[in-house]
Amino acid sequence: MKSRLFAIAYCSLLLLIASFCKASDQIKIEGAVTTGIAGKASEFAIPSVLRVVDISKNTGGTGFVHKSGIIITAEHVVSSAEPKDIVLTLYTSQKVRIKSIIKDPNRDLAILYPETELNVSTLTISQKPSLKTGLI
Repeated sequence: MKSRLFAIAYCSLLLLIASFCKASDQIKIEGAVTTGIAGKASEFAIPSVLRVVDISKNTGGTGFVHKSGIIITAEHVVSSAEPKDIVLTLYTSQKVRIKSIIKDPNRDLAILYPETELNVSTLTISQKPSLKTGLI
């Protein structure tokens, strides 16, 4: 239970980090990466954070790439979308489609499986219950 709560808290932190980025369909990073509140954690997180866009409704949100290669996002971002409706935009501006989605509306979590392997750094969700969110 603690690891699930931590995963939700960590995902929320990443969504907060991504909210500092421009609301365009791509995240462009030049020079040193700084986001103020996120501090040093942003150096590790930003390459793993991506835009998730439902092109059928022109809506979107953010997600992050887990070490397994899947993308974790909020279920409300993809709630009524089919895999063909979703486009992922990496921080490098690369666009990727997904092949399948698993949705859990009760936890507001969704797992997206990309069509191709993503060549980006990934985030590992810690199993340590004493880890403080946002600190490295």
